[in-house]
Amino acid sequence: MTAKIEGMDVNTAFLNENLEETIYMEVPEVVAIPTNERAQEYQTPIACWLFKAIPGLKQFPRAWYGRINNIFKVNDFIRSD
Repeated sequence: MTAKIEGMDVNTAFLNENLEETIYMEVPEVVAIPTNERAQEYQTPIACWLFKAIPGLKQFPRAWYGRINNIFKVNDFIRSD
């Protein structure tokens, strides 16, 4: 028995998508990382390397679409008009 899917809504689809590109982001001034926890010294990093897609990133929707599109192809889904 096969089920027919009429539609779907995914609320958190973008949140955990891996990025294929190497992307660096400037760190906001309010972010600091501990350099010496005993002395409670902190340093503001200049940039960070993104491993996951985040909201506002141009690659954000494309990263998710690439993954979900491959899943659909592997499972023989047919694109509707």
